[in-house]
Amino acid sequence: MKNLVVFLSSQKDGGLLLFRVIAGIIFVLHGWAKFNGGFAIGFFTKIGMPIPSVSGPFITALEIGGGVALILGLLTRYLGILYTIQMCVAAYVQWILFKKGFSGAELEMLLVFTGILLATNGAGKYSLDKMLKLE
Repeated sequence: MKNLVVFLSSQKDGGLLLFRVIAGIIFVLHGWAKFNGGFAIGFFTKIGMPIPSVSGPFITALEIGGGVALILGLLTRYLGILYTIQMCVAAYVQWILFKKGFSGAELEMLLVFTGILLATNGAGKYSLDKMLKLE
């Protein structure tokens, strides 16, 4: 078991790559659903989000464009900060406004901590951030 732990501890960059790719795919798919369904502005208006005609398209673009950038490992720490803020708001909406409690906000809470992990750890060595010396 100790050998497994030692091996896994040497695989941090590969783990960050896999984590980034999966998280990026999740964000792209959620953003694409908003874009394709065209419901971001209407939904944001319904829940009282400030300036829904701006915040709806911004969140859609953040999820699609940011998701692609995340997959590539570009501007990862900044995206982590933005996703943490976005997902805190989304968790609040699910948990408090929609009264779904923890079980209704589990995905959003997981994505809050995804953002925190990305902001604090960066993209790792298999990334454009590293290649372009942005990190």
